[in-house]
Amino acid sequence: LLALDPLREDGCRQLMLLLALSGQRSVALSQYEKCRDTLLNQLGVEPTQETVDLYERIKVGQVGRGTGELRLWPEHHVPV
Repeated sequence: LLALDPLREDGCRQLMLLLALSGQRSVALSQYEKCRDTLLNQLGVEPTQETVDLYERIKVGQVGRGTGELRLWPEHHVPV
């Protein structure tokens, strides 16, 4: 998904979460930096608060193996 559209923050968040849940916390944090750099360079904007919040939660260890965090997608449902 990110390879097709690197500006999709939802894909970035999903990847960050999956990496953190699989025990790859540092890679998840690096993915945030990559996402942030892409948004700044391509659009001149910072990541959304939702993305920043996930980054902060991963950084302090609130998301990862053994934390019980299993939500991979947003809570709202989008019709297909």
